[in-house]
Amino acid sequence: MKQKQRYGFYVLLALFAFQWMGCDRNNPDPGPDPNPNPETPVELVLTASRTAIKANGRDTVRFTITADGQELTSSYSLLMKGDTVPLKNDYFLTDTAASYTFYATYQDATSNEIVVEAATVAVSLSASADRIKANNREAVHFSVLSEGNDVTQSAVINCVGGSSATLDADSFKTKEAGVYSFYATYDGGRSDTVKVEAEAITVAFSAVKETIKANGDDQTSFIVTADGEQVTSEAAIYLKSSGGDILLENNIFRTDEAGNYTFYAEYDGLKSNEVRLSATSVKYSFYKHHLIMQFTSTICPNCPRLEQTITSVVQDKPEVYHLSFHLFSDREGQCRSALGGAIYDIANDLCPEEGFPRATVDLNYDYNYIIRNYNTTKIAEVLTTLTTKYPALTGIAVNSKVQNGVIDFTIKVKPSKTGNYAIYAFIVEDNLLYRQLLPDYDDTPLGYVANDAYPHKNVATYALPEGDPRTGVSLGSIKEGKQEERSYSIDTKTIDLNQVNPSVIKRPPVNFANCRIIAYTLRQIDGKMYMDNVVSCPVNGELPFIYEEL
Repeated sequence: MKQKQRYGFYVLLALFAFQWMGCDRNNPDPGPDPNPNPETPVELVLTASRTAIKANGRDTVRFTITADGQELTSSYSLLMKGDTVPLKNDYFLTDTAASYTFYATYQDATSNEIVVEAATVAVSLSASADRIKANNREAVHFSVLSEGNDVTQSAVINCVGGSSATLDADSFKTKEAGVYSFYATYDGGRSDTVKVEAEAITVAFSAVKETIKANGDDQTSFIVTADGEQVTSEAAIYLKSSGGDILLENNIFRTDEAGNYTFYAEYDGLKSNEVRLSATSVKYSFYKHHLIMQFTSTICPNCPRLEQTITSVVQDKPEVYHLSFHLFSDREGQCRSALGGAIYDIANDLCPEEGFPRATVDLNYDYNYIIRNYNTTKIAEVLTTLTTKYPALTGIAVNSKVQNGVIDFTIKVKPSKTGNYAIYAFIVEDNLLYRQLLPDYDDTPLGYVANDAYPHKNVATYALPEGDPRTGVSLGSIKEGKQEERSYSIDTKTIDLNQVNPSVIKRPPVNFANCRIIAYTLRQIDGKMYMDNVVSCPVNGELPFIYEEL
């Protein structure tokens, strides 16, 4: 009986213990009680894995709580001093630098306190220079240290301010002047601010010559420097103009119009000072040249004699040029010569009278002298009179090139007096071996013989594709000293020079080595056009203006 009562007592005791454990919400399975004797105070001890961490939100300290030497895993509260809410875990991390005090409670016991120092990560930022040029080329380089270690590659460098700031990894450059502030962040730490001043670039602009002659040839160039460094090739140079500023090409300025001109340069978005340049007017004295146009025929035995007379004049006066037009003739039933080619109609229109031989000087019919004899003295007198009465008021320059049978050339004209002017030109060929009648009064009853390989010279082969040689291609009114030009192309492959009867020997093909351009100007006098000046230039060559400055 006593044995059964003892057994029941143990069952009740077990049930009471079970209910007591079930009422502990913090520890449903606390394990053995570290303090089986409630009347004896528990010795509660708090320990930490470390007492100093980095305030980077990652560095962690872990806590351990023991009661009477036995580690607790539950039923305790871990608190931060000043906070009534226990920590949810047994570790602590923060991104706020400060001193934090922790303690634990368990049953009625309170542990010791532990102070944890959360310190900011030490980060320092340094710059290779505190001053750079705002030229978007000069750069400052940064270095970042943390606790003595170079962490530049891992750190983040931040720039404050500056719309044109360019921060490339650990370097900085800009084209906008100003003061820029930088700081670095690394592992939760932030460095002090470092300032860099970007100094404004000074762009200086000057002209090699500030006065030039307004002759179209004299020129000046410019120099652009940025803080003493020459940057001319990288700068844009402008001529100020009311119709919009004009970009200067090749850093060269020349003009044929007198006046004052203003220039400035731009470099890296910066505008330079302005430079004023003066182009002074120039008075010209152009060398007068004359053109003798001979109207001839291969069946005229006396024409070679006039040709020799004109050649003699040209040799004595190099300012005289000779041009031969081979005209239509049906003497003795012959067709026109192939030397007339494609310009028969032009030549016939220019011929003022019938009969051979004959020639004119400068197309000046008003002077009314037609050369029919072989008097070189008379021709010289005519040239002197025309020079005096009609001095040259224009200079002529020519630039010519032949490619694949195409003659490309440009004629430039510059007058010494404002007026209305025109131009015209012929392509001329020398040493064309072709049939020609020659005088022979002694040995032949006809008074002439034929030479099938006579060397014809100064033969007009092609004309301008527009205009009339008597009035020219109008250039309109040209101001004194101002230059006008016209460009032309003559495709010799598309022009048939053999416009003759098949029974007549064809003329040889054009030999460009023997070709030249005879170009002339005409000026308006009392409503009529008079030949003013003449030049001769190879078809593969260049002829500048020939003049004297007064």
